Amino acid sequence: MTFTVALPTSNFLSTSMFLSIHARQIERFGGTPGVRDEGLLAGGVTKRPTR
Repeated sequence: MTFTVALPTSNFLSTSMFLSIHARQIERFGGTPGVRDEGLLAGGVTKRPTR
């Protein structure tokens, strides 16, 4: 007997989506706008989690 399990799909934010959300949070709660290191952000957004 074989069982098939459907794994949930993951949704990831793009860099532009992340920056948009971040800007809205700054507008709402205050803080310093911008990102300190866009290279690190891009690397973190594009890297898929490992299992």
